[in-house]
Amino acid sequence: MQREAVTVSRETRFVRRSGETAWVTANLSTVSGADGSVKHFILQAQDVTEKTQAEDRLHHAAFYDALTGLPN
Repeated sequence: MQREAVTVSRETRFVRRSGETAWVTANLSTVSGADGSVKHFILQAQDVTEKTQAEDRLHHAAFYDALTGLPN
């Protein structure tokens, strides 16, 4: 476990059966053995839909007029 882990992160959009959009951040790490070969993978997935929606609202508030909805 003292070897350097290789980790890849990605944010991905999924569409649920209901038609709603869900955003997920996935982190994938490798666990190497003493010989350096990959022995295991660790995958962590987190629903970040609310965070992404809040970022979109902030972006819209910063770059669009509140009254007309036109870009600033």
